[in-house]
Amino acid sequence: MPVRSAVIMALLCLFITVPALADNGYNPGFRTLGFWQQESGIRVDVNVWYPSVRAPRSLSYAPWTIRGARNGKPVPGRFPLILLSHPSSGTRFSFHDTAAALAARGFVVAAPTHPRDCMENMDHLFLWEQLKDRALELSATMDLLLADKDIGPSIDPKRIGVLGYGSGATAALLLGGCTAGPQPAESAQPEETLTQEQIDAISEKYGLESPTPHTPPMDMDWGWSVKNP
Repeated sequence: MPVRSAVIMALLCLFITVPALADNGYNPGFRTLGFWQQESGIRVDVNVWYPSVRAPRSLSYAPWTIRGARNGKPVPGRFPLILLSHPSSGTRFSFHDTAAALAARGFVVAAPTHPRDCMENMDHLFLWEQLKDRALELSATMDLLLADKDIGPSIDPKRIGVLGYGSGATAALLLGGCTAGPQPAESAQPEETLTQEQIDAISEKYGLESPTPHTPPMDMDWGWSVKNP
């Protein structure tokens, strides 16, 4: 990957503003969703946190213990959606405390497990597919939530953002319109990047302003020390 760092985090705020809170905040609701990838036949599981009217309790998903109101009724109204993309060493549960805190502040948070770039399977580690598939999985997660009969009505489709860690941060930048730089892996195929037409289609679908992809110059001052191999 072009940038190596212990922690890489990017938050793309696509017209997101902090919603008005109830007097004491919201209860974090929790439920699980999923979808099957058409090409690979692999299932992508998604955790969803959202403002709920039901009080939370401890939930066990070994080895994780999280807090939330399982399948709790959503609070009426529409809230911003944040897609949470874990690093290669994580899963959809890795940042459950962050997701629950955001739900308590009035956000819907969707965290998919990227099936071939997670702690249980790293088949795509350091390949171009690692980033391409993540971006497509995040886009499909948006479709899943907006079409869901229970969660969809709680989402404001004009306020959608991405919070990514590690390779999830790079996938967030791809969704935001950036293009990949020089490909370090021999198997990487530049033509497999998200095309401008794909980016325009996603932007039009969700009512967002379509960004113009660009490749930053390699000598740009990023504010930290990065050496090219």
